[in-house]
Amino acid sequence: MKIPPNGWRRRLGAHLSMTAGMAWLCLPVLEATTKPHQSIAGHTLESLASRGSGWASAAILGAALLLSISSIHKRRRSEQKHVEQIRQRIAADLHDDIGSNLGSLSLIARSARKDLIRLEGPQEIAHDLSEMESIARECSLAMRDIVWMWERSNDSVGDLIERMRQTANRMLREMRFSFECQACEINTHLSIEAKRHLFLFFKEALHNIMKHSRADQVRVRVWDENDQLAIEIRDNGNGLPGANSNHTPAVSKLQDRAHTLHGLLRIASNHDDGTRIQLFVKHSHLNTQPAI
Repeated sequence: MKIPPNGWRRRLGAHLSMTAGMAWLCLPVLEATTKPHQSIAGHTLESLASRGSGWASAAILGAALLLSISSIHKRRRSEQKHVEQIRQRIAADLHDDIGSNLGSLSLIARSARKDLIRLEGPQEIAHDLSEMESIARECSLAMRDIVWMWERSNDSVGDLIERMRQTANRMLREMRFSFECQACEINTHLSIEAKRHLFLFFKEALHNIMKHSRADQVRVRVWDENDQLAIEIRDNGNGLPGANSNHTPAVSKLQDRAHTLHGLLRIASNHDDGTRIQLFVKHSHLNTQPAI
């Protein structure tokens, strides 16, 4: 069948008109279905942008916080190092100046006492010079102990035990005594304050023996018991005054040291069996800083 020359144009126009009409009819539906997706996509992009901004802010804040903490830590380390240098300088000055002067005073008193005896001078003056010499010597030794307590180089249990042994040799030289160290962790680190309180506790216990007990035998024992450092000082004297009442200065000083170290103190004392003092301190408390 032949199509008239203008027939294809009429059919194409009718087809386009129908297509355009269908498009107009569908346009509201397309808009209705497209807008929600556009809205969701927009909200999603906004949310991602917001989250990205939040993460970036959190990262910047975290980095600033870390830098602040690092700066504070460095400053504290610097301050601690400075304090340690001052402490070492003071200790050296005490040892060199005051210790030297006390040593000279002791020598002068000893020389004067010998001259007085040689010249047959008054016994009272000789006795006073002897007392002066003794006091100067004890002050010099105490000064050395103070310097040792603040030294960082002597900060192990082994160093403490060796110093305790030397102190016992000096303070108990007129008595029979034994010093035993049994299976101790001698390399355990001690904080300066723990070393100080342990050493002064020991010196106080020996001082009480010399002043109150009238003992002629002393036994010192140091050992490890489970997770604790244990120290025992035992004598055969006539007991420690006020050991059962806990109100005398001799006992209260020991209790204060034990309390500061978070330790357990046991004192058994009577006139017939003498005195036994025991101190137990956990190893975990030896390298922490107790209150001064």
